[in-house]
Amino acid sequence: MPEAVAKVNDENRVLREEIITVRAQLADGRRKGKTLAKFIAELSLELEQIREELEQASSITQLSSRREDS
Repeated sequence: MPEAVAKVNDENRVLREEIITVRAQLADGRRKGKTLAKFIAELSLELEQIREELEQASSITQLSSRREDS
């Protein structure tokens, strides 16, 4: 019986160590996810601003600069 208890204790210890590692990986993944979400939001705003600028630039009527050559 003591051997079985020792085996279970060892397995328990290994699993606890794995849990610590997985939790650290999860926290790292969440941090990266938040950073990427902020990055994507910022790029989306910049893209929208560029689209608006292009739309405004294309709606401007360009005057011809004809010169009469004599």
